[in-house]
Amino acid sequence: MDLFELVKSVFKSDEEWKKVPRNVKTKHFFMVNRIMSIQFPIHAHLFNHSKIEMVPVVDWWHGFLCNAFKKPPTWIYTTGPKKNAVQAVEKNHDTEEFIRTKYELSSRDLKQLQTFYPESYSQWMDSISDQLGRNKKQSDI
Repeated sequence: MDLFELVKSVFKSDEEWKKVPRNVKTKHFFMVNRIMSIQFPIHAHLFNHSKIEMVPVVDWWHGFLCNAFKKPPTWIYTTGPKKNAVQAVEKNHDTEEFIRTKYELSSRDLKQLQTFYPESYSQWMDSISDQLGRNKKQSDI
């Protein structure tokens, strides 16, 4: 049983809750407590102790929430922050190879340059490609 199956079963009846094994409750204790801390931070903080018995805490969350909610509430499924999409830069492998040999850089160094300085990297690559005569434009053809 994975985490979200366990979270869904927290809001179900007692008969279904009794079918959840102890090892699953122990395994997902931290994440259940973390998810519940979104709506109930004080309760979750009180359970966030290193020597606390994990299974009774997860059972308490079931007893506390199964009467209040008929189905899993929407606050459980929060979305994380959106990851910034790295702009796709057309790779010119000949130019990258030239840069790696001339400046003694690794592929990792070039990737880091592209990640942290995307605009400067693309301008630098374009200028070197132009100097090498490898960047053909539509007007040149």
